Amino acid sequence: MSQIKFGTDGWRAVVAEGFTFANVARVAQATADYWKAECGTRSSELFGRELKVVIGYDRRFFSDRFAQITAGVFAASGAPYLPAVIVVAAAGALVGDHGSYAIGRGGGGRLLDRLPPDGRRRAAIDRARRGIATRGGLILTVARYIPGGRTAVTLTMGAVRYPRRRFLAFDALAAGSWGLYSALVGYVGGLAFEQDPLRGLLLGLGLALTVTLVVEVVRWLHGRHRAARAGEPGTDAASVGTVSRPADAR
Repeated sequence: MSQIKFGTDGWRAVVAEGFTFANVARVAQATADYWKAECGTRSSELFGRELKVVIGYDRRFFSDRFAQITAGVFAASGAPYLPAVIVVAAAGALVGDHGSYAIGRGGGGRLLDRLPPDGRRRAAIDRARRGIATRGGLILTVARYIPGGRTAVTLTMGAVRYPRRRFLAFDALAAGSWGLYSALVGYVGGLAFEQDPLRGLLLGLGLALTVTLVVEVVRWLHGRHRAARAGEPGTDAASVGTVSRPADAR
């Protein structure tokens, strides 16, 4: 357990050394315990008051995850309401991903259209497009747990015009698991993964991958069933529907 040192400017530490998920949870838990004790002490100015807290973050590295873990710790203490923390965290992730997707679809798509059809860059983009078309859900889910990965992947998926509805479905799964993981890391005692924070990350990633794999398998089985029906004698392919279709550019 690393030591937390406060100075005249508050808590100053290096990210991943002193400023870790476990230490943020420890400070949040100590603050929540102090406030609850003060609210129950008759001699305190806070006696009888309802515990309320506003948690914000800026654009610094992992600040959103630190804020979510802090909110989870306070939710375990009674405020804020845990389901609300999960929903807000997931909604924020979903909106941010769609903003990145829209930027890639707008500017990135036009840039890709200008590439020479027989160039190396065009060939690389075509490979990326085929990979995203077949494994887009898994790629998007894994990228959610990689620093900087989600931005690169969502921009690329927008640039190659990955279908919006499919992007929304898989991103909802990724963002939902992310919000659940981030809040519960703080909620479950705050220090549950203090000695092994990687275990907490793997727990959230495993949850997201499990759900995504189930969806991918169901989609694959459905496509296989449609293909089998289309190949039956006397079956009108138009009535069954196409087995696969290119990404919708609209």
